[in-house]
Amino acid sequence: MLSLAAVSLGESAVVNVDFQGAGEVTSVSTGGVLQPSGLLWNVNGPGYGAEASLVTSHGVASGIILWTDGFTGTRVEGDALYGDYFVGDIELRGLVANEAYELVLYNAANILSSYHFGGSWTLTGASATPPGVCAYHDPSLATGVEGCDFLRGIAVADENGVIAIGAGFGAIAGLQLDLPGVPNPEPSILLLQGLAVVMGLMRRRRE
Repeated sequence: MLSLAAVSLGESAVVNVDFQGAGEVTSVSTGGVLQPSGLLWNVNGPGYGAEASLVTSHGVASGIILWTDGFTGTRVEGDALYGDYFVGDIELRGLVANEAYELVLYNAANILSSYHFGGSWTLTGASATPPGVCAYHDPSLATGVEGCDFLRGIAVADENGVIAIGAGFGAIAGLQLDLPGVPNPEPSILLLQGLAVVMGLMRRRRE
């Protein structure tokens, strides 16, 4: 019988969200600020008051729920991270109460964005002293200028394990959330785990 123990590499997991216009499906796989950004980006649920269960960048269930109440829009056709956006209220639910999380918010291209947090939100690095003027750019491209294209900081979940973000004064194109203490298996480990499952099923069939 083949058994395989889970392996923790000490890296935290990352949850990616790409807010999409109606009918679009994300294909973003590069350009994430938080690493390991992986290949998987979640999309917002359809309509008002929608909920979506989020997976990590490597496809593992995170236990976090994205709740949104607002509307989406599109600046350019396609699935570019900065090309479409969400305006309204956002909640990240299912977090650890009073825990601090690193959070990156991606601004919709060429739209002035201002966010409101129900709890603590502290900008870090270049995000704390943004440029006075942000140059316009092609919204289909992720230029990644901190303080212009994205804001990076530390958000604290409230006593209910929720980070609430108000994007009613601007537009949010996406976000990334770092999950401290959550193991992030290497692709080789995931492959071995998959092979173990297949071998187990084959053995059952023979029996």
